[in-house]
Amino acid sequence: MDWHEARPPPPPPPQAPVRKTPPEIERVRDWIRAWGSRQDNGDGSGGEIEINDAYLLKILKTASKIDRFYLRKKPSTIYRVPKELYSSDKKAYEPKAVCVGPFFYHLIFEEHLQSMHTYKWACVHKLLSKHNDPMDLLRRCLTEMKKLEEYVRSCYSETFQSIDSDDFTRMLMLDGCFLLHLLQRHADSGEKPKVDDVDAAQVIGRLWIWNLVKYDLLLLQNQIPFIVIRSLYDLLKTDDINLVDCAINLFSTFDPCRKQEEPKFYIPVEEVHHLLHLIYLSVLPCPQYCNSSPMPQPPLYWIPSAKELKMAGMKFQKRKKEGGFLSFLDVKFSDGVMEIPQLEVHDYSISLFRNFIAFEQCYADTQCHVTVYAAFMDFLIRTAEDVRLLYLNDILINSMTVDKDATYFFSHICNEVHYALDTNYLRKLFSDVNEYHDSKWPRLRAYLSRQIKGSPWGYVSMNVAAVGLLLTVFRIH
Repeated sequence: MDWHEARPPPPPPPQAPVRKTPPEIERVRDWIRAWGSRQDNGDGSGGEIEINDAYLLKILKTASKIDRFYLRKKPSTIYRVPKELYSSDKKAYEPKAVCVGPFFYHLIFEEHLQSMHTYKWACVHKLLSKHNDPMDLLRRCLTEMKKLEEYVRSCYSETFQSIDSDDFTRMLMLDGCFLLHLLQRHADSGEKPKVDDVDAAQVIGRLWIWNLVKYDLLLLQNQIPFIVIRSLYDLLKTDDINLVDCAINLFSTFDPCRKQEEPKFYIPVEEVHHLLHLIYLSVLPCPQYCNSSPMPQPPLYWIPSAKELKMAGMKFQKRKKEGGFLSFLDVKFSDGVMEIPQLEVHDYSISLFRNFIAFEQCYADTQCHVTVYAAFMDFLIRTAEDVRLLYLNDILINSMTVDKDATYFFSHICNEVHYALDTNYLRKLFSDVNEYHDSKWPRLRAYLSRQIKGSPWGYVSMNVAAVGLLLTVFRIH
């Protein structure tokens, strides 16, 4: 025997450790296999897909990164108008005189916006010049805006990476001082704000520039967080004022916004997201008309037109304020009488309603009250006859200068909007109105009323019908 044969065989080489696929990758692989099997076209291939673990890990890391971003990010309060709404009427969402915030930052030097952008610097000077050391105060203002930058960016539905930190900070200081100066001018609701020399220089050639400015400040994309104004006020104030009351005074000439003569109301300033949100809060319906408890019957989403309801015997009245505040949203129906607060429709009302509705369509913490009201009015107003009926009852005033009426107004602002049928604040009214319309007695009363008014024999016919009914009843008994 050869001595080589006597030696023991060498040990087998160590095997490489088996790499166990992470369970999360196995789950994704199963998902993809299941998806592939559903794509099988019947040729026996089974829809198998070659899966690369490295590629799956890349997908998982991307998904995890995005998920962590949205978990960290607080809910936005200032949004880009949804595309389907924006495309229906672009002008209703774009500024005509002044731009505020990052959405329209790229337009600050456009011809129609440049004069008011320049005026913002005058507002900075006016606020700083009231103090002894304006240079130090300016430094403190910019420092405070820098501290707020991350928070403010998180208030928007977009990141605006194209605006660097210094430009973003300067924008907040400039826009914040402009708005603070404007609010301070409206601190006293009983006195018309005085127009100073710099203000007068801005209105040469555009007498109604401040009306356009106010319209622009209620655009959804034209907002900065209210905390910016509050922070600058804390640094620059010379008198104690209520910023919420100042904002209400600023927009008090608008309809349907709350009027100056309305009693004071309390909106906590720390709960205000921005100017549009503040005015939105001020026009919400009274709480007793916002009971969101579910109803036993299926929700109704439609009511007949004003003319049809009148033919069924319903009466329309302008709702009067019985005490306290009356919102234009406070519609009431009882015993065959529809009470609707008066609404005056202006050219700018389209923009105001559209931006209220756009805010409701984006912001999760709303119940879409303005959207529901607009849908309600759209149901009531189908033809010019419906408009005239509400006009004759002092409910609707058409002050639009363009060749459009309320029929166009409500039908167009309701395009592409959505709301919950079972929780909207008018759902019980919808149900009661339809029940009234479908009942027989109101229709009979309306029919008899028309017969009486239209014929000299109306009273005779009614009496004959009543006698016949009584005889029938006695005969039955």
